[in-house]
Amino acid sequence: MSTPLRRDLAFADGDATYQKLIDAIGPLDDAEAMKAMAKLILLLANHIGDEALLDAALKEVAAKKRDTGKHDGETGSGTTGRKELSQRNPRK
Repeated sequence: MSTPLRRDLAFADGDATYQKLIDAIGPLDDAEAMKAMAKLILLLANHIGDEALLDAALKEVAAKKRDTGKHDGETGSGTTGRKELSQRNPRK
């Protein structure tokens, strides 16, 4: 049986976790950042090992894109929106 997709904050310090993700892609160009995030997604998806849960997450991401016309943080210019992400949570 599949576990429901968790939407509540699971980290003790969500801001610190977010900053780690930003820092991981900070020195990379957009293509390298996309590749790094894809690798991270595949590693975590494999670790979870629940196809139904992955399907639920993918459906939610696709629904957000349909609702807004772009992904969270995306500028619409074809970039990954990394600048906007880092501006939301500047380094402390």
